[in-house]
Amino acid sequence: MGNLTAANIASLEVSASWGSLNKDGSLGLPVTVIKRLPLKGECAAASWCEFSVVFDGIKPDEFGFLQVEKVHVGRVSLSKGINER
Repeated sequence: MGNLTAANIASLEVSASWGSLNKDGSLGLPVTVIKRLPLKGECAAASWCEFSVVFDGIKPDEFGFLQVEKVHVGRVSLSKGINER
């Protein structure tokens, strides 16, 4: 995930759905309804961040795509400016 802001972002969750691919490689119907998935860790200002999510009970052939619907931000913090340190 890319954080283009000047703030540190923590306590993230994404609302997502997922499903399988059709034989021609196109998206199939979502296997599950939209679910909120917590992302552990913090994403520093102006950086790229990696998050891991575990999908328990889903067979590999049932997981062909992931659609992120919304990102929920729990905490945003700003650093002090250079002149304020």
